[in-house]
Amino acid sequence: ENQLKLLKDITKDNKTVLFEVINNELDPHIIKYDNERLVVLDIVDNDYEFKKMPYYELLSTFNGYEDKGFMVKEYAYVISINDAESFKRFLKEIKNGKYKYDGRNIEGFVIEDS
Repeated sequence: ENQLKLLKDITKDNKTVLFEVINNELDPHIIKYDNERLVVLDIVDNDYEFKKMPYYELLSTFNGYEDKGFMVKEYAYVISINDAESFKRFLKEIKNGKYKYDGRNIEGFVIEDS
């Protein structure tokens, strides 16, 4: 009930909340998760010009809703990729099957450009 109110409050300002759904039974993932949850990827304006909520505002908006099944994507790091070869090297590193982020297995990254 509180989750729905939060989402209605956010979207009333002509915004869309982007999620990844974690549900092992209905939507199996590469990695087995302990519990179901919604991972908030972004909140974007419904407009022709792309604009999204800054990361710190995402955290603030969903603060206190972790126990309700919401989790905001984790901000990992920023890297500069200036050409296709740099991007290919990055992909090769994270796809080698042995890559762990912060000591744990992960499914992947959300990659954003400027």
